Amino acid sequence: MLVTTIATWNEFAEALLLAKSVKEHHPDASVIVCLAENSLPESARYPWIHHFVLARDLGIPDFDAYMSQFQGFQHVSALKGYLFRFLADVYSEENEFIYLDARMLVVSPLLELRSMLSSSTIVLTPHFLAPFPRTNCSREVQVLEEGTFHAGMIGITRTQELGRLLNWWIRVIREFSGQDDYGGNQPDQKYLNLIPSLFQAAILRHPGYNVGFWNIHEQERFILNRWRYTVGSESLRCFNFNNYYSSLTNAMEALFSHNASIYQLWAQYSNALQQLKSG
Repeated sequence: MLVTTIATWNEFAEALLLAKSVKEHHPDASVIVCLAENSLPESARYPWIHHFVLARDLGIPDFDAYMSQFQGFQHVSALKGYLFRFLADVYSEENEFIYLDARMLVVSPLLELRSMLSSSTIVLTPHFLAPFPRTNCSREVQVLEEGTFHAGMIGITRTQELGRLLNWWIRVIREFSGQDDYGGNQPDQKYLNLIPSLFQAAILRHPGYNVGFWNIHEQERFILNRWRYTVGSESLRCFNFNNYYSSLTNAMEALFSHNASIYQLWAQYSNALQQLKSG
């Protein structure tokens, strides 16, 4: 299994923490970090990372002109398809490839995801699994515009159709995302809507995966029991700390008391991150 992420220097510590959490629960996994920068760090300092690669070394035609179409965090969407293709070509001994956002923390083994990868070309995670507890559908409409599936966690498997999937993914992002009015920071999300009808795809409907501010309304039974985080009756697998100083904190304060277990996970992540940044 190969796990990858995309980061700039601004998210470098978060990417390191993600890598450490992956190796803690999957010691045999290889972790590849793609840097959207102009230089590489000293690999020997980070033994839990198998390899660093620069975004401009992924084989992207007209790299600078292509990347100029994207602003801010959109660079992740611009690179993801190319990164998957690069990894599939270079790491021919690997069959499972998992992309996780740099601000993700793996909390327990990704058992269900790996099981689904054994019979699918691609595994996607929805933004949410239950309707929002409101009388209007504003959030649902927003997700329809931005994409039903969350692009921060995607698994692919080496199958006969993988090359066709990646070529399609690269083409639509290259041709359309730069001129797209929707999609926000992750313009590839809208195109993920098409994948279940075009390719052999599976949808991971497990409440313990890719938990973040977009689906935290479903996690009211988020508890810590004997050092094991659970969501209802299911184990928490990974938590996405994107926007952890804005949207995530606002959602936590609105839904949870200040002694709730979710704040312990927050403190664990924050402390580990500060240690990496200061070290």
